Amino acid sequence: MIHLEPCPFCGQELEQRHRRYNPYARCATPDCAGGKLPLISLDVPEDIERWNRRYREQALVADVEILSELLRRMVAAMHAYEMDVDWDQPPPRDHRAMMADAYSAIEATSTTIIEETP
Repeated sequence: MIHLEPCPFCGQELEQRHRRYNPYARCATPDCAGGKLPLISLDVPEDIERWNRRYREQALVADVEILSELLRRMVAAMHAYEMDVDWDQPPPRDHRAMMADAYSAIEATSTTIIEETP
């Protein structure tokens, strides 16, 4: 068996057909969009590498989207606790409490988005 990454649409392993001529692989999951993709020629190493690389690239894109959303939420949490600071004056008494609240909001946001990740 040749190592192929799973289908990016359903996550299932690809069905591999090893024939004497034109061995191929495809997604055989019913109603999956991956079954409509062109067959992967198992006797062409470039096709196999292209399939596996595309899967890794899609996983990276998904990670970047998740991290971008996390960063957006973190920035929003910081803006919610933002205060105007007069650098010539000592910080207000409740400064530490405000920063602790902001840190808690960021921590809660990052935990929430990580739990939402499939």
